[in-house]
Amino acid sequence: MTTVSAAPPLMRFVPAGITLRRFLLDHAFVTILRGPWGSGKSAACVAKLFQAGAHQAPDRRGVRRTRWLVVRNTYPDLAETTVRTWLDWFPEEIYGPMKKSRPMSHMIRLPGPPDAGRPTTIEMEVVFLALDDEDDRKKLLSMEYTGAWINEAREISKPIIDDIIGRTERYPSMRDGGCTWGGVIMDSNAPSETHWLPIMMGEVPVPEWMDEEQRDSLKKPDDWHYFTQPGALLEVKDEHGKVTGYEPNPLAENIANLKGGHDWYLQRLGGKTRSWISVNFLNKLGVLQAGKAVWPTFSKEKHVAAKPIPFEPGLPLYVGVDQTGRSPAAIFGQVRNGHWFILAERIGVDVNNEQFAPVVKRKIAELAASVGKSIAVVTSMFYRDPHMERSQQDDRTADAIYLKHGIRLIPAPGGNTIKTRLDTVEVLFDNGKITISPTCPMLIAACDGGYHYRKLKVAGAEVYSEVPEKDSYSNPADALQYLLLGAGEGRNLVRGSERPKATNTVRHFNVLDRGATAKTRAQVLVRR
Repeated sequence: MTTVSAAPPLMRFVPAGITLRRFLLDHAFVTILRGPWGSGKSAACVAKLFQAGAHQAPDRRGVRRTRWLVVRNTYPDLAETTVRTWLDWFPEEIYGPMKKSRPMSHMIRLPGPPDAGRPTTIEMEVVFLALDDEDDRKKLLSMEYTGAWINEAREISKPIIDDIIGRTERYPSMRDGGCTWGGVIMDSNAPSETHWLPIMMGEVPVPEWMDEEQRDSLKKPDDWHYFTQPGALLEVKDEHGKVTGYEPNPLAENIANLKGGHDWYLQRLGGKTRSWISVNFLNKLGVLQAGKAVWPTFSKEKHVAAKPIPFEPGLPLYVGVDQTGRSPAAIFGQVRNGHWFILAERIGVDVNNEQFAPVVKRKIAELAASVGKSIAVVTSMFYRDPHMERSQQDDRTADAIYLKHGIRLIPAPGGNTIKTRLDTVEVLFDNGKITISPTCPMLIAACDGGYHYRKLKVAGAEVYSEVPEKDSYSNPADALQYLLLGAGEGRNLVRGSERPKATNTVRHFNVLDRGATAKTRAQVLVRR
């Protein structure tokens, strides 16, 4: 039987860093803390939650009563990480037993600071909930809380966070005095550039492909405050800018609470990918590879431009289109002196081809307008997967749907062997012949490891799938492949040529011209 002391001690937390201190003392409605592994984020959130509970105004009985929600994405993560951190600070043998059935909860009762000369009691009910199934989400919407702690916020979708926010500042009720402070605290390791968090906090631009409603939902409210801790390590680079190693960051926080200090990080570098180290130890935005990167020679420093790449009206525009499923993608590029410049991307979210085709066409018009030109003078070529796909709505092919909107999709030449497609892109990256505009965050994230081979469960061996995983990153990656193969890069790879031979159209012909004859449309396939 668990024994509880008569007077449990108050929690004492000393923030080991300037960022942690500022986060702890900030009383905005939403406060978010992003940092590397081992930086004291979770402990700071526990302290911040307890601080709010201890400072709740007492009710007429002298009880400082609050109810808190603690959220993680899955129950294994909740039990093995979040709850363990909580019990490190509030062990059951001192603060009372935790209810382990779902949803888990812990009732903390202990003497509070006096109010108007009378003793008070702190009473904090802390509910631990994972949101990995529909029943748990229903439980969320049926309860009322003072506030919430969202642990590892990069794993939680924005709509769920919106639901959590809607359940805060609801307890205690106004007839019992209401909340002294209610709101949401979050902590997270660094997410990818395409995640809602860095977009909302202004760390990366809002993707061009988002519609007005999506953009509005990601405008940062004034009462959301964001804190970013220094990375634990710094990159060491050679004279060419290549990362050759890592060294301690003197500004890193919470080092004194790690066994070995900075050595805790240095001892754990072995066997880790550069992207893993960058995200988890350096606190840089990036994609955590779920397996093995398809294009390991890709480097954001080498292959991503510092500023948006302009459209050149005198050059043909190549467009690769992945038109399958409800998440289509289009990649727009031009080639100059054998070097590829990827100008833009368009990503569809839960849309069909009928909805996405006009989006592709509008982007062509935008590129033309950016240099004072009309869409009619843009020589454009569109390439797709050689395998024909029918619309999910009826028996029409994607080709017919796009053609209705003035876009002629051409099967990417050179066959559809996955090895040719992947090697074509890899050779161009390896030779430094692709530069991607920073306005293509999804494609950049895909190239940076989001597009990957899944690791297979094989005992005693490191084995990966033979083809890349199909997910949201594979769509822009496939579109890039179709673009490059359509422009002749696949043939150049087979022939051993380094110089791309772009597909050509009849001069002044535009495949967006709906009045073009069948004869002129056929000429788009003519090559030099």
